[in-house]
Amino acid sequence: FNVAAQSSDVSELILIDSAGISLPHTKYSHQDMRRVWFYLSHPQYASSLMIILRDYLQFIIKHRSTINRIRHIRRVCAHTSYDQMLRRIRVPTTLIWGEDDWIYPLTVAYAFKKHIPHAVLKTVTGNHDWLIYNPLQYKHLML
Repeated sequence: FNVAAQSSDVSELILIDSAGISLPHTKYSHQDMRRVWFYLSHPQYASSLMIILRDYLQFIIKHRSTINRIRHIRRVCAHTSYDQMLRRIRVPTTLIWGEDDWIYPLTVAYAFKKHIPHAVLKTVTGNHDWLIYNPLQYKHLML
């Protein structure tokens, strides 16, 4: 959404269970813990948890020399108000959200919708990883 707000090269924006905007009371660590708790409390998604942990460790190893810079950027983003930036988005925008997303709940989708002019919100059955487990939902939404 940052590019769509700042460039005329974007003709359409689709955000799927998107990160990048936090509710004022939500910290990134809280979102991270919510995600871990979701996977721990839903053993049927254990394979997803293992993939996420593997990718996280690979990321840490790959970026170990710049990890403090990455943490700093993440903290700054968590305290940035995107209201004005989101209002500059003028392209057709579709927000697609899992109804049971624990990581970025529907309240986050509503925050995006509030600030992006003419954004359309579509919800699907599922959690944050609905697209992995039922990709056909996306195809049906976009028809």
